[in-house]
Amino acid sequence: EFVRHAERPLLVVGQWNPSWGDPEPAVRQLARKGWLIAAEPLSQLPHDTAEHLEDTLEMLHTKPDAVVTLGGPWVANKAKAALAGTPHWAIGPREPLPDMFGALRTRTHAEHFAALTALAELAPALGQAFTLNQITAKEVVEWTDLKLHSIIAKAIPDGWDVHWANSTPVRYANFLWGQGRFSRGIRHFSNRGASGIDGMTSTALGAMWATQRPTLLVTGELGFLYDGGAGIAYEALPALKVLVVNNQGGQIFQWLDGPRASGQLERHFVFRHARSVRSSAENQGFTYRSAQDEAEFRREWEAFVNDSAATVLEVVTDPDASEIAWKGRFGA
Repeated sequence: EFVRHAERPLLVVGQWNPSWGDPEPAVRQLARKGWLIAAEPLSQLPHDTAEHLEDTLEMLHTKPDAVVTLGGPWVANKAKAALAGTPHWAIGPREPLPDMFGALRTRTHAEHFAALTALAELAPALGQAFTLNQITAKEVVEWTDLKLHSIIAKAIPDGWDVHWANSTPVRYANFLWGQGRFSRGIRHFSNRGASGIDGMTSTALGAMWATQRPTLLVTGELGFLYDGGAGIAYEALPALKVLVVNNQGGQIFQWLDGPRASGQLERHFVFRHARSVRSSAENQGFTYRSAQDEAEFRREWEAFVNDSAATVLEVVTDPDASEIAWKGRFGA
């Protein structure tokens, strides 16, 4: 009832399994009716159908007066803080349907696609179509994680599945999706709903084996080393392409205030090192390639994606320059 009478309702679309059905038609129908839609690339929605769940939602001048959530877990933590206290209707096929904003009014058990379709059909029109409010970031020139991910976003072939590792890769994907950098033909996946860097190579390998679709995993060097036995499970290794971003440590901890304030950032959080993943990659059966800068990366990329074998491309970036580029992406 509170959603029916809302003047500024928001729908948040979380992780979406493509096997559920295509969410785009219902989302566009709700937008035409005046609903605000927020999402991330894991929603499988094109960027022009929704507000970016983090970069724009927290900057809205007028707060929504009702929020409906569908789909799986999302990445954006700041969005949860921005929506604190907003009356909330959680929809999903099973528990948990968590009280993410401290104002949960209703839980409804329903399949995601059926619920979204019904919501689009039954929601009253609010008299004004919703328009997007994209925030444009500056272009990065220096060779950093952000520059690398920006190049990757435009270079991934149509029709590929991309698995974004936890930690920084999925956050770069979110940001660049909000900037409209990806082709519509790419499907996005990540191990959200679980913390840490466990099992990301295994997940991507298993998904490629099951779907038989060309698949890219973008991961960090610590994540790849952590799951260093993934390829050994296969007698015939699926031809997965693994892009390893080696920034010599856990880059995400340089983004957070707490680890730096502890005085133990490099020793106990980031874990600075000079290791390569080559031995681990070859031990698992991957062909190994490497690049130290943008020119080498651009030369290696075509051979990497067109290789018929399972292949790792390890790309080295500077962690401190990468931190500066990320934190200044919306700067003047």
